[in-house]
Amino acid sequence: MKTVKYEESGIKLRPNLSKSINHKLKTESVTVKAYTDKGVEIKVKMDVKSPDRITIKAENELDNVKVVVEGKVPEKINPFKVIAESSIRVLMGLKSVSVSLSDNRGTVLPGYKPNTKYIGMNDVNGVYAPGLAFVSGWQDPEFAWYAINHGWLTKDTTFNDAFRLTYSENITLRALYEPMPNFKVEINAIRTYSRNKDQNYRANEFGQYRTTVPVINGNYSLSIISAGSAFKSPKKVFNRFKSSRYTVAKRLFDQRDKKALRVYEWGPNKFPTGYSELSQEVLIPSFLSAYSQYSSSNVPLDNFPRIPMPNWQITYDGLAKLSFFKNYFRTFTLTHGYRSVYSIGAYAANLKYDEEEDGLNWVTNSIGDFITRRDITNVSIIEQFSPLIGLDMNWVNNLTSRFEVKTSRSLAMSFSNNQLTQTNAWEYIIGGGYRFENMPLIFGSEEGQQRTLKSDLRLRLDFSIRKNETVLHKMVEEVSITNAGMITTSIKASADYLISNQVTFRAFFDWGKTKPTASGPSFPQINSSFGFSLRFTMI
Repeated sequence: MKTVKYEESGIKLRPNLSKSINHKLKTESVTVKAYTDKGVEIKVKMDVKSPDRITIKAENELDNVKVVVEGKVPEKINPFKVIAESSIRVLMGLKSVSVSLSDNRGTVLPGYKPNTKYIGMNDVNGVYAPGLAFVSGWQDPEFAWYAINHGWLTKDTTFNDAFRLTYSENITLRALYEPMPNFKVEINAIRTYSRNKDQNYRANEFGQYRTTVPVINGNYSLSIISAGSAFKSPKKVFNRFKSSRYTVAKRLFDQRDKKALRVYEWGPNKFPTGYSELSQEVLIPSFLSAYSQYSSSNVPLDNFPRIPMPNWQITYDGLAKLSFFKNYFRTFTLTHGYRSVYSIGAYAANLKYDEEEDGLNWVTNSIGDFITRRDITNVSIIEQFSPLIGLDMNWVNNLTSRFEVKTSRSLAMSFSNNQLTQTNAWEYIIGGGYRFENMPLIFGSEEGQQRTLKSDLRLRLDFSIRKNETVLHKMVEEVSITNAGMITTSIKASADYLISNQVTFRAFFDWGKTKPTASGPSFPQINSSFGFSLRFTMI
């Protein structure tokens, strides 16, 4: 509601005669005040005649009276003003942004003979080994030959440790966004990449060094968004995975056909030559398109997507400031969190990969698929809603309670047997607690003296039930089999008593039951534990 006002001066009032005031405020919810020409408030009686008019009456005759009428009217909503204010709030809601990029490189040279003296170096035949550039951090891929040429490397013919070059790159993005008071969104995104290059330098019986073919391997991970498939039927998403292979294979065919300097044709099969339905180059993009934010028509084809997607943690604790909630809660917090990471568990450079003039490899494996630049063992997606929804309540009567629903999903695609292992889990947590303020604890002695300690006693009880199921999707056989599953029930109870600022006494009881839900040799298990502890905090 908005307050509106009307003022009129020079009014003459006669004893007990009504005077009409046309204020035109468009409301009957009004109050009126009258003042003499000297500013002294006088008492008048008011009668509302209409939304635009009232009458007033005084007991005495008065001249030059000032009348002030105030009313309440609904505030008109200006859509342009609302849009402008909302836009400003959204734009100003970004509180902080940080981007961290780390580039780490290292060199390991086993068999290095010289000792070190000054700042990591030593004078060997007039040359400071291993050199100022090396101790300053410069990474030279030819450093092993440099050391060999200066006689720094062992000539033991049985020496078998490899010269290693390491490289890792980590990108982390964090942001805090507050579009409205008490509403926080923590955003983060990550990308990690590592590569190791190992190569042996070994002397023969004549003191001549020979090298082996370098072995390159590493791993990779990237934050993604896979929530779109999180709540769909596992079998339905797996079918989408299979159907995406044709689109991906066609894109790979078109990409190769544009670069090829030799004749390249589709071939007699449903899938193009060199890109069968079991090709690693086809399966990985199809896997990503089915389970993440990509579609089969725009998923990256190099298996190493470069742009990390945001994950988030959302917190809202403004409900306790509303009048209704304020009567019952000190705090009332809603939470939601999401995290999903795509990982390449291990990759290795393929020694059979051979690029020709057109920049393409035409060497094929035993089933006719083109050899890939990197041989990948497996890829995975680990997704967590932690929590999907969470309620944390602190009541005005010292009672605490919480409720959480968590769900997670693990997807692991193995290329050794072309099988996808999917594990889905749901967990429900109900918890409560109570704080007894100034609970007395009485200590006695043999002499009959007593000492009373008063401190808070905190009780806590949590109950949770978790169900997980593992489904094995076989790509070749095109079947899905549930081969594992269990229901886990747990109860956790604890009591904490603060004896002093540094000492806390704790008693606890934990009980858990695991019941298999899939056929197999597993049996139900029950575990329980209880005990006491004293925790000392050093200041």
